[in-house]
Amino acid sequence: LERALKERADKYATDSEAAYREADYRFHRTVVQSAHNKLLMELFTCLADEVKAPIVDNESKPSRTARNRAHYDVVAAILSRDERAAMQAALVHLEVSTMMPE
Repeated sequence: LERALKERADKYATDSEAAYREADYRFHRTVVQSAHNKLLMELFTCLADEVKAPIVDNESKPSRTARNRAHYDVVAAILSRDERAAMQAALVHLEVSTMMPE
């Protein structure tokens, strides 16, 4: 998980958008695989095109820092085996990632 998260951050900072999207997809796939839940993996696979959709930085999205913090919080909760914290971090991740302007 930590390696996938680092790769995602490195690609965001240095590589093309396509390379970043692929690293972001691999990170999310790694998180899903860590759950060892076949149904969740099947759902993720079905949603792969959505996960790989272009990420657009614009004024209506939260800052890059907030989005990255949400990813780190998910990983920290998983690594600490804190199920409640992982669920909360995942919900915050979804909220931050899909926030629309008011």
